Amino acid sequence: ENRDWQGFGKQRQLAQQYVTSDYVLWLDADERVTPKLQRAILSAVKNNRENTVYEIPRVSEVFGREIRHSGWYPDYVVRLYRTNYAQYNDSLVHEKVEFPAGTKVEKLTGDLEHFTYKSIHHYLVKSAGYAKAWADQRQAKGKKATLWQGITHALGCF
Repeated sequence: ENRDWQGFGKQRQLAQQYVTSDYVLWLDADERVTPKLQRAILSAVKNNRENTVYEIPRVSEVFGREIRHSGWYPDYVVRLYRTNYAQYNDSLVHEKVEFPAGTKVEKLTGDLEHFTYKSIHHYLVKSAGYAKAWADQRQAKGKKATLWQGITHALGCF
């Protein structure tokens, strides 16, 4: 199904409509599952707990080096959950999984490798795209965004 781009959150919602398995594991194109994380995921699915979503520790690699300090690691992200239990929000960028109050959030072991930036050029292109999406999202909410805010947001978020 083709649709106009409405943002990352809406895109993930659309994709989830086509999932036929009991669980969803979301991965971005620049992410990889380590063998240890794979075992933890398989165990979680096998245990099949009700009212539970799973956070995965993400380690980012920037210019070929892992960043395991300055708040970058562990960057826990909810990426595994029952298909009919949770859903991504509508955010254009920085989308998050939404789930019912009282849900148990369980941390998995093993890392999700995130190859954030391959080069300075890749960083600049990606940051500019996210800065524009962030500014568009603010504008849609009736908030103003200055050029300086967009630049500092892009530098600080990734």
